[in-house]
Amino acid sequence: VAERISTPLAVAGGITTVEAVHSVIACGADKVIVNTAGLNNPTLYRRTADLFGRQCIVGSIDFQRGADGQAHAFNRLVSPDTLNQRSLLDWVLLFQSSGVGEVLLNSVDRDGLKVGFDMEVIDQLASVLSVPLVVIGGARSGKDVAAVGAANMWSFSEQSVLYVKSDLARQQATVRLDHDRAYIGRGLSGDGRPHVRRESELDGMIYGALL
Repeated sequence: VAERISTPLAVAGGITTVEAVHSVIACGADKVIVNTAGLNNPTLYRRTADLFGRQCIVGSIDFQRGADGQAHAFNRLVSPDTLNQRSLLDWVLLFQSSGVGEVLLNSVDRDGLKVGFDMEVIDQLASVLSVPLVVIGGARSGKDVAAVGAANMWSFSEQSVLYVKSDLARQQATVRLDHDRAYIGRGLSGDGRPHVRRESELDGMIYGALL
């Protein structure tokens, strides 16, 4: 994949050692995302950041709301007793102090549901972090996107990356625009989809190109 794309590549999954981080970077990855191994052994972040630079080390953590309504770190491979030794905020601050260059935060409760982000948790963590916070889990339309990750929204709706970037530009957000300027001004329908162009406008585009 790294040989064939020009956009930054971040790789996650099964990365548990310094050697694994080195292998992924050697293959062309720009960033390495570590989740479970970081919860089991946060010193892995420090060791890898010292060797490869913190700019390429991402500390990933999943969370969900408990019966008490509070956000708790979640991982099916890590003992709840180990996770509950620290609050979600403490975990994120530990990642930061251990040398990660970014924190990736995922809401297990909202993942894939397109119900919007858990802004209460995001606001709490963003207010104390000095490294970038990337959030996933809940994106539904361009109105939800700022500096975030999204997946399900692209796959099961008509929210294209190009259109969302144009939507952000209309909201005066700083965003890199590529070849999507034709989307600006299209507007959104009630369900968040781009308005369909008029038939006369489409005809003009087709026949204009032919002429």
